[in-house]
Amino acid sequence: MAIQALSFFPPPALDAAAFEEVAAQATARRRIQGEAAQGLDRVAAIGLIPAPPAAVWLAVTDDHPEQSFSGLTEQVYEGAWASPKLLYGYLDLPWPFQDRQWMLRIRNNRALALEAGVWERYWALDAASLERARAAMGAKLDEALLTPRNEGHWLLIPFQGQTLALYQSRVSLGGVVPDDAVESWAMSGLNEIFSDAAANAARMQTRYGPGCIPQPDPSGTPIPCF
Repeated sequence: MAIQALSFFPPPALDAAAFEEVAAQATARRRIQGEAAQGLDRVAAIGLIPAPPAAVWLAVTDDHPEQSFSGLTEQVYEGAWASPKLLYGYLDLPWPFQDRQWMLRIRNNRALALEAGVWERYWALDAASLERARAAMGAKLDEALLTPRNEGHWLLIPFQGQTLALYQSRVSLGGVVPDDAVESWAMSGLNEIFSDAAANAARMQTRYGPGCIPQPDPSGTPIPCF
């Protein structure tokens, strides 16, 4: 199957219970035990978003999405919107925890889009590019810890005019914060991630209306204005 062969994060096996959860509560959440080579567990959620894949794609790649997640600052250093980009993130944690930061290289999976019509946006840590944030962050760049692991993806599949979306992430905050606690925290925020994506997709009808600046889908083809 193309998704398993070409995806950055091959999706977990989903049984009937997962789809029953989606029908009952919009999303189904899973915690997937880490493979021996990876170590960390990953968290995953699947849900049906009532918007076509193009609108969801624009929502989850947006440089300035409306989100309910607090304490997070993001800055784009390469690319824009649905193009591949370099994204810096700074997470302000409450005392006594040390703030965290990351620099992510975000890419589109062209091969999967061309082979199967499935849209994937994936990211991984690019620690070598962290210094690019120094001019904006100053001393904070030295005070915050770089996350030792930060990767994930969105996978978007057309489904009867809507989008069957899968989100997965594997994150370690490092320092004194146990990875198990981070994974539990990430699990708790999955419903919020999906509700934010659905809300942002709904507003794309006006945000990406006539006169928009066309954005690429994962294959590189411009998405027409709505």
